[in-house]
Amino acid sequence: MLAPYQTGFHSRRKFWAPLQGAGKLLPTYSIFVVARRKPGVSLTAAQQDLASISADLAREFPATNGDHTMRMGLLLDRALGNSKNALWLLLAASAMFLLIGCAKARPRITR
Repeated sequence: MLAPYQTGFHSRRKFWAPLQGAGKLLPTYSIFVVARRKPGVSLTAAQQDLASISADLAREFPATNGDHTMRMGLLLDRALGNSKNALWLLLAASAMFLLIGCAKARPRITR
């Protein structure tokens, strides 16, 4: 959650992460972080870099990070999930409805 004085994701910040958890974390938990890749860095290269960091953390802190992994994906895929095709269909149906409505609306000329 952003502080009231923050401008949102359009600011010049490079990294967003939760600062503190809500109490004690359970043995199975997830922390979602939103970040921006550098221009020119592919998703595969970023995933390999994140896997390397995860392996280093697991090796350095085996008690806390031994069984944890980090994954990376696109925010659009996370937000839309499986509904992407349904949204495309809804967009196409709306466009057709608008097109039919505009075609039937003829200007009336009165004399």
